[in-house]
Amino acid sequence: MAENNKYFSKVSWRRLVSCVNGQEDFWQSFFKSPAKFFSDHHVSYIKNKPNDPTTISIIEFEGKKYLAKRYNRKGFWHGLKIMFRGSNALSSWYAACLLYQDGTVSLAEPISMVEKRWGPFHRSAFVVTEFLSGALKASELRDIDMKATLEGIARLANQLQAARIQHNDFQLENILFVGWKPYLVDFDHIRFFSKNSVLFAQSNKKDLDRIQECFDGRDLLELQKLLGVRKNQE
Repeated sequence: MAENNKYFSKVSWRRLVSCVNGQEDFWQSFFKSPAKFFSDHHVSYIKNKPNDPTTISIIEFEGKKYLAKRYNRKGFWHGLKIMFRGSNALSSWYAACLLYQDGTVSLAEPISMVEKRWGPFHRSAFVVTEFLSGALKASELRDIDMKATLEGIARLANQLQAARIQHNDFQLENILFVGWKPYLVDFDHIRFFSKNSVLFAQSNKKDLDRIQECFDGRDLLELQKLLGVRKNQE
């Protein structure tokens, strides 16, 4: 069993569970049977495509809505890879908890997670986070207020750079806005770099290149100006 200032976690032969400290009893039904819990409290799907590695939905529990993400096995070989390598769910969970506690990057609060195991081997996993009511994807806000969208993206990019983090999928679908405040989502492939790492500059450039692919014309030029990369690309 392990605890820190914010999160409780416990590992057994059959599962790893974690949640906000003090909420262990509240999430017991989720810990015991996560698939049934998701089914019983399901409200609507946000992403549910065949053969997709993740399913994302809104659930409601004890009168409150949450965002729920299930990590699926796409087949035998994918399942075998997860068993030995470890799931994206666990690395995503730990990264989100660390970033939320540090306050270095704007994101929804990580609430609870379960990873089903068989001894040292990883199986399916489930993650519950804060539901950002009224949130718009950056791809939706850009049609309403392009200036606010570009400024919010630049703010997140600056946060990632200051924290020396590569998101690895820094694009419009992974940026949400509540009001005009941007939030980053999906930490499945995140990478942390030390202060002295010579690899960070190239990794950070990949993030910036990825988000720039979402724009063109004047909007791209304005984003490049906000990111401070235009001069380097001319």
